[in-house]
Amino acid sequence: MTVKSTRELNRATLIGGIFILFMTGVAFVVGALSNVYFFQSQEQISFLAANKNVDSIIPLFIQKVMPGWFGIIFLVTLSFQLLCQP
Repeated sequence: MTVKSTRELNRATLIGGIFILFMTGVAFVVGALSNVYFFQSQEQISFLAANKNVDSIIPLFIQKVMPGWFGIIFLVTLSFQLLCQP
């Protein structure tokens, strides 16, 4: 490892731990919220709302929950990012 001191290593561990906690936590929370949302709106769990296709649960959840303009802005920024890469 190329860390200059133990203090920097401890700081990186703290920041990395918080980052990992947030990234993992967001995935678990969004998964649980998708089940709650689909059960309240369609009276079925998200697996059944997505026609038993696990890969389409989150896109369906985003499509249903987010406003239409959000998807347009997301796609435009994604396209811009892809065009600006060297």
